[in-house]
Amino acid sequence: MDSVIWTTKVNEIKNTSDVIFQGLVEMIYEGKLKPGQKLVQEEIAKTFSVSRVPVRDAFQKLVEVKLAERVPRKGLAVAKLIESKILELYQTRKILEKAAIELVLKNISQREIEELEQIISMQKKAYQIRDIKMAILRDDEFHQKLFSASILKNEILSDTIDSIRLRIKHARDLYRHMDNDLEWILDSVDHHSEVVKAIKTRNVQIAQSSIDLITNDSREEIINFIKKI
Repeated sequence: MDSVIWTTKVNEIKNTSDVIFQGLVEMIYEGKLKPGQKLVQEEIAKTFSVSRVPVRDAFQKLVEVKLAERVPRKGLAVAKLIESKILELYQTRKILEKAAIELVLKNISQREIEELEQIISMQKKAYQIRDIKMAILRDDEFHQKLFSASILKNEILSDTIDSIRLRIKHARDLYRHMDNDLEWILDSVDHHSEVVKAIKTRNVQIAQSSIDLITNDSREEIINFIKKI
């Protein structure tokens, strides 16, 4: 078997593991795989109709992004939601974003402001059609855009903020999928609109206060949710 064929097969395995990884991430965020639930290679392989090899690789990726953890004598399980860790993540997020918003006001262009406004419009649309997946996607998109490396001009800061946000996302998305009240979407629209308004007027204090409010509200929701479950 020549190198081209081997390369093709290796790429197929990598692509398959990526698909399985994304599928598992979605199942975790939506609560189909619950915190603390054991992950069994054979069962996941059967679910996706694949061999165990790409499943093993997908499991490793879940561990790397903190969505799964290895439990002594029990194997791999979906990461548990630990209140103290969530609080630390929100504390770190608050510190980083408060500093980062100053760079946003300094560097953001008119086109980028308009892109943020377009995302807010799509959030409103998601609420109107009661599409929770779209609402979550657009909420993520707003924060990714706001603190992107292209706006901050600081790739390390952007990547760090994004990493913190993704670690919080497990708890946040699980809560949103389990809660039938979609009013959080309108709250998100209001908060994001206030941020954009402050950016337009280049008001750092109001921008920081708006970012703090988003973080505080989200933290309160998630901590109350974790205590309930």
